[in-house]
Amino acid sequence: MGDFIMSDKISGSDAVLNVIQSWGVDHIYGYPGGSFYSTMNALHNQKDHFKFIQVRHEEAGAVAASADSKLTGQIGVCFGSAGPGAVHLLNGLYDAKIDRTPVLAIVAQVPTSRMNIDFFQAMNEEPIFDDVAVWNRTAMTAESLPKLTDEAIQAAYEKKGVAVLTIPKDFGWAEIEDNFVSNANTHVAPVYPEPAKKSVDEAVKLINDAKSPLIYFGLGAKDAPMN
Repeated sequence: MGDFIMSDKISGSDAVLNVIQSWGVDHIYGYPGGSFYSTMNALHNQKDHFKFIQVRHEEAGAVAASADSKLTGQIGVCFGSAGPGAVHLLNGLYDAKIDRTPVLAIVAQVPTSRMNIDFFQAMNEEPIFDDVAVWNRTAMTAESLPKLTDEAIQAAYEKKGVAVLTIPKDFGWAEIEDNFVSNANTHVAPVYPEPAKKSVDEAVKLINDAKSPLIYFGLGAKDAPMN
């Protein structure tokens, strides 16, 4: 668990990062954009204990978060800015969906005063993530951000998929009470049953008897001992 910024008030984006850290995550993949400046400021505030990994394209960040999750078993986290940045996340997020691995995507949105009007790079982002995500919400208040972040991560783990949290830029700057306690300590890693010894013995015999054996391992074997 990281060292959190503690005060009576905290920015919405700092609160989001604190919740992510409480779940054991210490890095995030993404590409900066103007609509994400409030959260970029929070990343700067917490640079001593939370690492920002800048990619060349939002899709690469989403793919990296998906691969990170597959390799570690821990949720991967990525972000994209409003409009085009949000759309660019999709290919990587579909990779996570198909392989059923938990990923949190933080999507920036223009300030609430500029939403749902003809404004630069403003679009209704939530519908484009409906198919790829197991949880897909847009924050309606700054105060709801830590709770939404916590729920998003819980859903990603529970349903083994992508959770998308959209944050309007002004909510990231807003000062809120720093009193949220996440549910990270209630998370229990899944326990997978071991195969029956008879099945293992039969598989070993088939391999030993084969002239040119070829073994293809899927994600189900990722936690198996290699000796």
